[in-house]
Amino acid sequence: MTSGGLMRRQRAGSRSESPIRDDAWRFPPSRRFNYNRGLCHRDGPWLNRSISHVTIRMKFIDSLPVFLILCLLATTSWGQSPEKGQRGMPDSVRKKVEEMQKAGATRQQVREFLEQSRKNMRSGRPGNRPGRGGPRGNRTPRQFKVPHRLDPDLIKQGYNLVVDQNGNEVRPQGRPFQEGYQLKKTEQPVEGHNQRAYARVFCIMAPLRDTLMFHLETTSEEKWTKMTAILQKNRIKTEQWLGGPTPRDNYYSNQGIFTHLKQNGPDHHPMMKYLEEAELELKSRVFSKDFDFTNPQGINPYPNPGQGLID
Repeated sequence: MTSGGLMRRQRAGSRSESPIRDDAWRFPPSRRFNYNRGLCHRDGPWLNRSISHVTIRMKFIDSLPVFLILCLLATTSWGQSPEKGQRGMPDSVRKKVEEMQKAGATRQQVREFLEQSRKNMRSGRPGNRPGRGGPRGNRTPRQFKVPHRLDPDLIKQGYNLVVDQNGNEVRPQGRPFQEGYQLKKTEQPVEGHNQRAYARVFCIMAPLRDTLMFHLETTSEEKWTKMTAILQKNRIKTEQWLGGPTPRDNYYSNQGIFTHLKQNGPDHHPMMKYLEEAELELKSRVFSKDFDFTNPQGINPYPNPGQGLID
């Protein structure tokens, strides 16, 4: 018997006496797994461990880095979790809250600011709208380029209309005057009461708008006082309050807005707030008593208009 045959007989006789596994030889050599090397080869022994156990262990080792990364990300996000009531808060509102907290605002003031911001977002109102800062986005304030240039020679009570930049008549409304509006003098008397009143308010507000927007540097305090005399006489914008929790809650008086802009430079939102509120109150005084001032949000700030104006 050759040596090769002897080795095969010895190998066959040792199958039943194998201390490793009795049925190891049922598996083809290509599926024998060497646990020490981690490789399958033809001559490796079948260790006393199941292939499923080894596979699970190797898969766990392979997925360990991914598991550690997920744990790190979860820990980081938990550490930066927003406070209750601030989840989903836009960056602009969150920044404003942080500024209020640094300035010493109370929790009640912050809560009121957040509640007002939510209302503005739902109603579409401009101002501190979350994530926006205006009715259509967080953009640079609009720069007016066309003054009204009211010509005093055109003013004749009862013979004036307000027209847009295309020369079309603008109907009386609560909406603020827009850029490009002009005063037109008619040959025949204007019949509509609100049309005459609308033109009268324009004659008062157009010079104020042009002064604050275009001619502030060349306007003296004495001249501004004369221009706003009719507002002072009718107690319009005579009070000022700057203690609100947000800029939206503050308001300037006739003298206050002039001083503020003179000393601190352009400030678009307080300026427009002053002009629009003064204009709207003038309209409420001179428009007819049946005029409806209900705004797009369904609020009527002047349910009893037509109280008259002191000249």
